[in-house]
Formats: sequence, structure tokens, C-alpha cells
Amino acid sequence: MVSRRSRREISVQTLERCLSGVTCARPVGQRGGSKRTFRATWRGQVVAVQVLEQTQPDRLEREILALRAIDSPHVPRLLDVLELRDGKDVLPVLICEFIEGCTLDDRVSRQGLYTDRDALRALALDIAHGLRAIHNNNLVHRDIKPNNIIIREGVGQAVVVDLGIAKHLDKTTITLLNQPQTHGWAAPEQIVNQRVGKRADLFCLGLVLHYAATGIHPFLGADTNHNIVHGVPNIALEASHGAAWRDLLEWLLGKQPYERPRSIDVVIRHMEGMT
Repeated sequence: MVSRRSRREISVQTLERCLSGVTCARPVGQRGGSKRTFRATWRGQVVAVQVLEQTQPDRLEREILALRAIDSPHVPRLLDVLELRDGKDVLPVLICEFIEGCTLDDRVSRQGLYTDRDALRALALDIAHGLRAIHNNNLVHRDIKPNNIIIREGVGQAVVVDLGIAKHLDKTTITLLNQPQTHGWAAPEQIVNQRVGKRADLFCLGLVLHYAATGIHPFLGADTNHNIVHGVPNIALEASHGAAWRDLLEWLLGKQPYERPRSIDVVIRHMEGMT
């Protein structure tokens, strides 16, 4: 599969003209530096269509194989992989299950914080199980943030979305210049372009859970990325959350990867034992 960066924005008209069977498309979410996401109808079902605008062709097939193998209610299913051909542009397109619901960011804004320990634990376990499914297939997500957690409509279950920038780990880590990331929602090693492994996702899990519980970022300041790399997290949990949650967040937010839990399985076992 050939891939190259598009130099112009992919429009709804281009998407529907170049992808057979895709209709009723509309953009969703914010435009990222490496992908564009649409909600559309495909083969009679509502799907998420992700156009990948920056990929590494030699890695793409391995990443797609890993994505196809993921089987979890906390990660959207990959339904198909297409190619968008428009002039000289040939871009890979992921057709994924569309999760009806709202982002965690919207959930916090509309319904309030996860001040109840049981509710926070349920949210944390949902996200962690999604990460386990991703990590077990030798992928690292690299963009865990409130807008990439969808709360399923009607059931309240959290789903980890936006796997368009997930990367396959050929060995244990990856190194990329100018790695895709969202300002303020990245691990220190991502920000400084060091090697990134699965523990980067654990750091971002800590950021997300702190936000869900408090409504604020633990590294607030004039330059959040600078504070993530050089500052100390301000864990602002209410006393009602208990010391165990504070200890877990401090563990997840370790500056160095080796200071964090060694795997998502360790995090899940730890959370399952919390009261």
C-alpha cells in the first residue's frame, strides 16, 4: 500500500467520490497532523472513516495486521482498509466501528467530575482494558487524551478511539522525529522525541484520570509541555478519592518510563485491588 502526505485537506466530496460505498460523510473531531476522521455510512452501517495522511509504508502492513487482531469492547473494531486515490495522492483509509456517545471531555463538561471512587474506578478499568487490548497486539496508541475516550451512549462504557496514529513496536520501543501528539497530552519522552514504548500510554492514562476526577490538568502552567518534562505534577484529588488513587496517579505520572508500572496488566491488577 502506497502512502504519501496529502498537501490539501481531504473534503467530504473527495471522500465520497474516491471511496466506493462511502456516503453521508461529515468530519468529526479536530483535524490532526497525521489523519482526518469522518462519520459516514458504508455498506449500510455507520462507521468512522480515518484517512491517514502521514504513514510509514514499511510499517503500515504490520500496524494494520495488529489492528485487525484487536478484539475488545473498549476499542473500535477495524472493519476494512481501503485506498483513497485522488490524483497523485494515494492514502490508506481505515474503516472502523463508529462509537455512538460523547467524548470524556464532553462528559465531564456536561455531567460533572468523577468524584465517586467507584465511578472513577469503572472508567479507569474500561480505559485500561482498551489499552491492554492495544498493547497485547504490540501497538502503542500514543495519543491518549479526553477527546480520544468515548463514553458509549446509554451504557456509560469507555472506549479508546482514534487508532490512526497507533504504531507497531518492532522490538520494544519506537523513535520518530516530530512524533504525532497533542500539546499537553503526551509523555515526557514523546515531547523530547526520545524512544517511546507502552509506558508512554500509561503516563497519558494518568493525565486523563486526573482530569476526569478533578477537571484540571496536573501540569497546568504557561507551557504545559514544558511542565510535563521539567515540572512536578500537582495531584489535586479530593480527600474522598482516598490515598490509593493519589498513589496510583503519582506512579503513572513518573517522569521516566522505568518509574511507572511495567505494564498495563500491573495497573489493572492494582486497580482491581483498590477499594
